[in-house]
Amino acid sequence: MRQTHLLYRSPGGRVVGRDGGVVRARPPEKLRVIVPPGSLDTPTKMTCRLIAKERLRRPPQLREGQALASRIVEVTPPALKFHRYALKTSPGN
Repeated sequence: MRQTHLLYRSPGGRVVGRDGGVVRARPPEKLRVIVPPGSLDTPTKMTCRLIAKERLRRPPQLREGQALASRIVEVTPPALKFHRYALKTSPGN
């Protein structure tokens, strides 16, 4: 992915476990994903980033008259399953 289309990213990631935590992208005030306690079974290294829709490998399928209503946030690892809802915060939330 070209750096010009990557808006914000969490460079090294953060390990989040059963106690929950916050994963921040750089600069920190721009994007964060809040993982509540009990969301994950095991400690997991997570990263988050905002990506431009033009750079998506598989953009969402939209019907005629539909459009994206929010920014696109990628949270890794890709097959991560949460037991509780995680919250994304960013400017304009």
